[in-house]
Amino acid sequence: MKVFSVIVMFTMLSFAAVGEITVVKGDAYIQRDVELIKAHKKMPLLQADIAKTKSGRLQMLFIDNTVISIGKNSLFKIQEYFYEEQNKKTVAVFELKSGYAKAITGKIGKSGPHAFIMKTPSSIIKPHGTVWSVDIKKNTETFNVHEGSISISFNDGSQKLVTLGAGSSIILHKDPKNSTKVVKSIKGVNASKLKGDNRRIPPKGGRTFENPRKPERPTLPTLPTLPDVVPG
Repeated sequence: MKVFSVIVMFTMLSFAAVGEITVVKGDAYIQRDVELIKAHKKMPLLQADIAKTKSGRLQMLFIDNTVISIGKNSLFKIQEYFYEEQNKKTVAVFELKSGYAKAITGKIGKSGPHAFIMKTPSSIIKPHGTVWSVDIKKNTETFNVHEGSISISFNDGSQKLVTLGAGSSIILHKDPKNSTKVVKSIKGVNASKLKGDNRRIPPKGGRTFENPRKPERPTLPTLPTLPDVVPG
């Protein structure tokens, strides 16, 4: 009986709306299981949905007030999402497989350092109450932080960690000849020189230093209502 109850609860969560589409421009679709649905404004989003754009772009608002916008030629998946106002076990795991995404972290991102995760082909991003973006190309991933900070780790089995502060950006150069060595260089600095130490890249004009203090989480900005949060 207990197993049956767990299965029913999981099924209900799987079909519960976790957010909705607030802006659509051009060709954009939601893949739900084997069905490909043309995206439209106020369309509910479910866990495991995959957003796809070609010449279009779209913006998504999640129930914890996280806003994520994706640009042209992007593939974005809601891998895992659970949020309740009074429940501490909140989680948001997203995956950007290709293209561009800009995020304004909501309440889940403020609840703990491991509650919000964005995966890319080469990295794992953990935001700290931030406004940030990532742009994935064939051999590069570009990260920009507008407010707050993000921590970036890599999928090559190393312990390297980069913390990127407000106003800063880095370009991660991937090694196309060696799939086990994901990170070839970071903004022209060989990633092996990090030697597993945590590094923070401060705002432009500052210096890079080791073992930074944990950045304070800023107050989240007003949620955008205009579709100009992604590049045209």
